[in-house]
Amino acid sequence: MMKQSGVVTLMTTGLLLVVGLIVTMGAYRAALYEIKRAQNEVESRKAYWQAEGGVECGVAQFIPTLTMPESVTTCDAGIEIVPSFTLDESTQEIILLLKRGLMW
Repeated sequence: MMKQSGVVTLMTTGLLLVVGLIVTMGAYRAALYEIKRAQNEVESRKAYWQAEGGVECGVAQFIPTLTMPESVTTCDAGIEIVPSFTLDESTQEIILLLKRGLMW
């Protein structure tokens, strides 16, 4: 009878370890998901503020003369957005386009 109680204890301990491993892996997966989601949010906000800076740069070059600039000068060499202007022939409106790339 003594030998069988050792097997039951060993199986119970093994089962508890497996359950603990499953719970730990589930928590680990959820944590990784949240980290990835937070990184995506940061990248999204970064892209938004870079676009905002590109618009500010373009508008700052348009406002003094109220005409479409021949070329866009760099507002900040660190920005990754390059503003450019085009003229819509049908409506005669000036359109500010933002391109991703280096300014220099």
